[in-house]
Amino acid sequence: MENQKNLEIIKQAILNEVEGYQFYKMYSEKVTSPEVKKTFLDIANEELEHIEYLKKLMSNSREDNLKMAEMEVPAPGIFKFSNLTPAELSLALAAFSIATKMEDDSQKFYAKAAADAQTDEEKVLFNKLQEWEISHRDAFDAKYQELKEDWWADNAFAPF
Repeated sequence: MENQKNLEIIKQAILNEVEGYQFYKMYSEKVTSPEVKKTFLDIANEELEHIEYLKKLMSNSREDNLKMAEMEVPAPGIFKFSNLTPAELSLALAAFSIATKMEDDSQKFYAKAAADAQTDEEKVLFNKLQEWEISHRDAFDAKYQELKEDWWADNAFAPF
């Protein structure tokens, strides 16, 4: 990324990923279930991978960035939890709700960056980053919807 505007976008994107990493790491420390803890640590580590990707964009050549834009969007893992305590269920529900909103904000950030892009290279890169965030948002939202149903059932709120 060569111009100052793009560097500012990437710097903000790195900060967004750092915030996501800290958020998921914090949640991993608040739960006792090994599978929930592992899930949040895995998600946190994905945020670290995004940070490294973004850092490379700042120093790569135009050709290298175009190659990076061709990379497949990695699919988020499948989140399977069993035997959650009511407190852990509530915590996981809150975490996935917040995560969905964070990822949606990130995808909107990249959509705006793509819309404002001045070159095709920039547009392609920002669209790729937006795809990553959309895939995470959709996976987190699906898990949130599942956990919400479980929470409603546990609290006798399930629609009958």
